[in-house]
Amino acid sequence: MVCFVNPDTLEMEDVPKNFLEGYYGLEEEEEEEEEEMLNLKHRKWETCITVEPPESRESFRIMEQFVGQVDDKKLQDKLSNALGNRHPFANFRRLIDNSDYREKWFAFKQSRLEEYVWENLSIDLKS
Repeated sequence: MVCFVNPDTLEMEDVPKNFLEGYYGLEEEEEEEEEEMLNLKHRKWETCITVEPPESRESFRIMEQFVGQVDDKKLQDKLSNALGNRHPFANFRRLIDNSDYREKWFAFKQSRLEEYVWENLSIDLKS
């Protein structure tokens, strides 16, 4: 999701990224018609901060950081191997979902994503 924040009212709007990407390549009239149908309110705001989802390399870095905090050496090795092989995201998730670290992973990831959003907001507010 791409999150749009109105800094004046603190109103937010979330829109799927692939949905927004669908606008590229449309004629201007078609795009305006689509937007009206969707009623994207952030387009009407005077000021708007956009927070994009993290890129895959950032998500990968978050997984690497988590692996460094896993106390179970056997699981830590499996997770490291998963990140070093094909389909690292799917393999990491499969290992985590079948471990006692599942909830710790979700908490860790949530914390890192919140930091990511705050960093993006502070950069945008300084601009």
